[in-house]
Amino acid sequence: MLDPQRSDDELIGYTLINIWSLTTGRALRHGVPPAELGVDELIDFWADPLVEARK
Repeated sequence: MLDPQRSDDELIGYTLINIWSLTTGRALRHGVPPAELGVDELIDFWADPLVEARK
């Protein structure tokens, strides 16, 4: 069920984060909105594991 309090942009962001978490096994810090995470945390989360494997 859709959350009526969530904007379309928030829903898209939530979906992308969940798909990437399932794909990579990584997770963002629980209970902290992505906008409040540090740059290094976001880079570590979104880094492509295929690119990392080539290093």
